[in-house]
Amino acid sequence: MNILLISSGFGGIYDYFDHSIKKAFETYQHKCSLFNVYKGIHGLIKCVEETKPDLVLTLAGFLLPKEMNDYLSQHHIKQAVWFTEDPFYMDQTLKLYDRYDYIFTIDQNAYHKYLDKGHPSVHLLPLATNTNVFFEDSTKDFEFDINIVGYPYPERLDLVMDLLEKTPYSVLVVGKKWVELLGDRLEHPQLTVIDHWITSREAARYYNTTKICLNSHRPYDLKENQNAIGLMNHSINNRTFDIAACGAFQLISNMEDLPRYFTKNKDIVAFDSKNECLQLIEYYIKEAHQRQEIAQKAKQKVLNGHTFSHRIQTISHVLKQNI
Repeated sequence: MNILLISSGFGGIYDYFDHSIKKAFETYQHKCSLFNVYKGIHGLIKCVEETKPDLVLTLAGFLLPKEMNDYLSQHHIKQAVWFTEDPFYMDQTLKLYDRYDYIFTIDQNAYHKYLDKGHPSVHLLPLATNTNVFFEDSTKDFEFDINIVGYPYPERLDLVMDLLEKTPYSVLVVGKKWVELLGDRLEHPQLTVIDHWITSREAARYYNTTKICLNSHRPYDLKENQNAIGLMNHSINNRTFDIAACGAFQLISNMEDLPRYFTKNKDIVAFDSKNECLQLIEYYIKEAHQRQEIAQKAKQKVLNGHTFSHRIQTISHVLKQNI
């Protein structure tokens, strides 16, 4: 199959997604070309004439102009979108979804929303990990007790404050805005802050060098979201798979469809509240053997079913049934 992958246009983590997906397609003997959305309609026309794709796939779809969708439709080229920001930008996706022949969404609740809207081909497809980037470092030389990699959502910020005030553990936080929001806690001796975007390889290093990786999810009602209908997120984030692929132990905020991917308290440990999270930290920080045992089970689950190669297999199966 000949695939044209159109970049989201966002850069950052999306460059990693684009290249991971392209490589996965090629691993399964598909031809896959990557097109930069900023090259515009004339660039797309030239690219289509040269590559003659059977399918065009884009991630997010927010920056893809309708004139590109219309051109592809006019030339009878099937289009698929992978909505990778669901349900946090439903205000946008609900304006875009009917441009595409196939919808793949990372969230269970969004999946049902598109079905309710009557779209004929909707598929639940979480993001995944690239094991060439996220893998276990056999040395496992721990530098930190606890880390949080990602944006300081209110729940994350509150949890960090409690960790600094109520525990003796070293804490690493990574991502933009932490410096701005932590205030006078920045000088706390237990705290290390990396206040900028990091590459996926850097994230893997921090997962590998921390005893407990905290993985709490983005709130569906965050004021920065564009989710006026208030659709709750039910699915786990891609960080879940990345941490697990590193053989690192994580505490994850509980989500409705977590059991679809992992067995709670066997290959992943989930919490329902800040207090429960703190209690679990106190327990597992002392239980290195249990952390290792649980982390290895999660890693095996990911290697067996949650890499980008597995996701491309799913996409290919859907397409072969319809193209």
